[in-house]
Amino acid sequence: MPQVPEMVKISLHRKQLFDYIHKELSPKNVLRAPKTLRWWIIVIIILVFLFFSILLFPLLKILYVFAISIILLSFCIMRWDKAKYKYLAQKYPTYLETMDKKTAYIEFFECYRTDSLYKKVISLNISSNQLEADINYFQNKGIKTTQRTRTYLVTLIAFSFGIWGEFVGNNIGEGWSNISLFIFYAFVVSHAVFGINYLLQKTVFSGLNKNKEMAELLAEVKNLISLSP
Repeated sequence: MPQVPEMVKISLHRKQLFDYIHKELSPKNVLRAPKTLRWWIIVIIILVFLFFSILLFPLLKILYVFAISIILLSFCIMRWDKAKYKYLAQKYPTYLETMDKKTAYIEFFECYRTDSLYKKVISLNISSNQLEADINYFQNKGIKTTQRTRTYLVTLIAFSFGIWGEFVGNNIGEGWSNISLFIFYAFVVSHAVFGINYLLQKTVFSGLNKNKEMAELLAEVKNLISLSP
């Protein structure tokens, strides 16, 4: 049986580490609390109701509905946050001190994934020199991803601003004199910006973010290995 080339072995263990972090230890698998889904469903229903209220109701009723919706949203988010904290504390008790709701559990998530990746690297017998090469590999791969997407992103932004400018130019005279329409525009624009940013992070910048994250986690793992007796 022919011997597997060294670069094939390296490529396979890099893929294994990458899939381990971004699939097995993804935010969905680590941070998602199953029993909190109902609160998010309620939040979505409230937001949909608020959206149609802005379109259908007069200004005074809109303000009333908006106030009630904010109260209900705050209550649902608080209940969701409390249920999520309880779930994570029970599942990962040794990481309890790193769990901070104010930072969306970022420190806990990073600590847990770093420790898990450290154990994975040890189990694969990856040397310190190879680990350094892996860090450089993921850093360079992230840079190449950025260069490939830069032209696409600039074109997309220019095209989007052109459409928005044309739309505002055709409606600004009537829209700004109508408070209800102004509120609707503000609502749509703010959520559109949030949605576009989320979409870009998940598509255009996805490769960059994941490779950069891999390099950072492996650097932490290398530090842990150097501190080990």
